[in-house]
Amino acid sequence: MRMGLGMVLVADLLVALTNAEAFYSDAGVLPRSLLMERAWHHSWAWSLHTLSGALWWQQALLGIAIAAGIYFTFGWRTRLMTIVSWVLWCSLETRNPIIVNGADPVIRLLLFWGMFLPLGGAWSVDASQGRGAVTRVFRALPGLCLMLQIAIIYWFSALLKTDPVWHGEGLAVWQVLHADIFARPPAVWLRLFPQVCEWITHATVWLEIWGPVLIFIPFARMWFRLLAVLMFWGFHLGIQLTMDIGSFPLVMIAAWCALLPSALWDRIVWWKPLPDSQPVKSRTIWLRDVACALAMIYVVMWNLRTTDFQRWEKWLSRDLNGIGFALRLDQFWTMFAPFPWLDDGWLIMPAKLVDGTEVDLLNDGLPPTLEKPVLCSARYKDSRWQKHLGNLWMKTNTVHRDFTGRYLARQWNARNGTLRQIEKWELVYVLERTRKDGKGIEPVRKHILARSVPGME
Repeated sequence: MRMGLGMVLVADLLVALTNAEAFYSDAGVLPRSLLMERAWHHSWAWSLHTLSGALWWQQALLGIAIAAGIYFTFGWRTRLMTIVSWVLWCSLETRNPIIVNGADPVIRLLLFWGMFLPLGGAWSVDASQGRGAVTRVFRALPGLCLMLQIAIIYWFSALLKTDPVWHGEGLAVWQVLHADIFARPPAVWLRLFPQVCEWITHATVWLEIWGPVLIFIPFARMWFRLLAVLMFWGFHLGIQLTMDIGSFPLVMIAAWCALLPSALWDRIVWWKPLPDSQPVKSRTIWLRDVACALAMIYVVMWNLRTTDFQRWEKWLSRDLNGIGFALRLDQFWTMFAPFPWLDDGWLIMPAKLVDGTEVDLLNDGLPPTLEKPVLCSARYKDSRWQKHLGNLWMKTNTVHRDFTGRYLARQWNARNGTLRQIEKWELVYVLERTRKDGKGIEPVRKHILARSVPGME
């Protein structure tokens, strides 16, 4: 799990480094003033990235995070690198919540629980140098908390899927596959078979409810755990093949590696039998267990509250929200719940240049057109731009539209000469709504989200 999580972490941080100016500096789409005014979650939230809006500061923090992620992957000073990676990842996520995708909370939560686990105990530099080497971990509360956290992701995702499209109607997967912002070529093919999509819809809900139960069955543990791991690996590989939703499927595959049964590892490393480790003896072990127990109780109550806020607020008052945002234990496992995204579409940014030419700033400067792209998901530079541009259609993000348009216009002007400067621009969302009743797609409609103001960049 450590190695898989580390590779996903480093890959995402490298993507963040390429977007340091756009998403994390004051020269980008979300300056700190706008973040504090409109997007800051809670007064107890924190981010080292907000200490300066300069590009060099963002690049420096990302450089440290990448180095820590590499050391974490190889297991050098693993616990320290886990803490550093958790701090910097939480900081980065808080700096720009508009581009957060499903992988981000999973990464920070795996790092959080990993701080209490011996992640460097095997297949690591630490173990090869005799620092904290272990062979097995059992009867340890942090391990149980990690298992519960992984299960919670699926259980509460299922509980939040309350719409009939996930149950009786079975239309949800068909609708998800019609979200062209995410759909890869296999999804375009699969949605031609609505009956297969209906079967996958029901299978998804059942897997989310009952699949995690298998890892807690006390008898025939090897076979039940192995079955659970293989099913969820297959589930997430299927998502990865059909949907471009960032690194969520990959980080979940890494998470399930931690739950592979130890008996399986015994058979894989048959040439080197592994003795059972002795229970950890420490005067402070009770502090670790108390901290984990309190954190897990908080996590369970937080998730229960996401299903019915009024019912569960008496058990976890909103006055205690600060704890969740301070420790970054906050989580919300919607995952196309209560029903999938229906307002599908794509963005164009027609601009008129001073030489009279008309170009689309979001399509490599080609002439603007309302014609649907062959593959909408391929138009985005990476998953962060996909998330940001897709979120601009939401009314809650109206204030971010103008900042995005002005940033993209400045970038174009900086790359082009005097005769290719922008005279005026518009940010347009071409809406192609999927019908909730499953009876096709509505005709496309053009919506102007923002336009240039004379005299402003």
